[in-house]
Amino acid sequence: MDAATWDAAVHHGVFLILDLAVGGSLPGVYGGAVPTAATQPGHPMLVREVSVTSRAGAG
Repeated sequence: MDAATWDAAVHHGVFLILDLAVGGSLPGVYGGAVPTAATQPGHPMLVREVSVTSRAGAG
């Protein structure tokens, strides 16, 4: 593959949306702390690993 083709293939914006839902009965049903009025929003979320997979035939 020539350098221009490789550059066009990898140097563009790719965005991954991580959905973080808070509330309901989770994580309390599994023994975790349930959010309360004292829960403070706005803390950063650390993502250590993301895996993107596809299945054969998926478009």
